[in-house]
Amino acid sequence: MSSELSHGMLLLDQGRLEDAESCFISVLSKDPVNHFAQSRLAVCRMQQPGRKKDALESIDEAIRLEPNEDYYHSLRSL
Repeated sequence: MSSELSHGMLLLDQGRLEDAESCFISVLSKDPVNHFAQSRLAVCRMQQPGRKKDALESIDEAIRLEPNEDYYHSLRSL
């Protein structure tokens, strides 16, 4: 796991959602097939008012990249 991804997860845990989102987007700009970063971006966006559509787009992309990850499917059902 990259240090930038780890930093994004720490920011997400701290509730610093905009900063975490920036980290995840940065990771994805360098590694667009990183399904884990895409799923964390979805979690981040789910917690932000009015961002459910963006969250669904992110989790759909994570599922497209890793269709056998059950957690992503359960996350989508929230």
